Amino acid sequence: MYTHTHTYIYIYTDSLGVAATDILTYTLALSPALITRANAAANTPLHYAALNGHLDAARLLLAHFVGPAADVLEYLTAKNAAGHDAAFEAESAGKEDVVNWLLGKMDEVERGGGGSAGVGEEEEAGKEGEGEGEDVELMRVRVGEMDVDGDGDGK
Repeated sequence: MYTHTHTYIYIYTDSLGVAATDILTYTLALSPALITRANAAANTPLHYAALNGHLDAARLLLAHFVGPAADVLEYLTAKNAAGHDAAFEAESAGKEDVVNWLLGKMDEVERGGGGSAGVGEEEEAGKEGEGEGEDVELMRVRVGEMDVDGDGDGK
């Protein structure tokens, strides 16, 4: 039994693959407030994406973040209960690509790179091309057609 408070968003940022990226996109479109929701250990979805080396998930989280630059910087540097931000978690796990990307985003925001709508994420968030720019209804259809558990039954 889990002793931590988890939401679907933590599962998606811990997962791999296009299906998880599509589900994350869909979930964020429905409930963008989940981006900043921390669990009992004060880990945000960005902490989980960073720790697990999921750069695409980190990009999606920031692309869906809406707020002024100060809020974006606060999100990027948010500390968990252990006192670690997402970049520290990524570095501890040896996820250098995520570390470099997060530090670059922090630098961009500090230099006045903007606030809402992903601080210049438009080119990065769509790199995979899967699920980006689609409306929520189409994402509902796509999620409904996914074989999430991999057993071939389409459910």
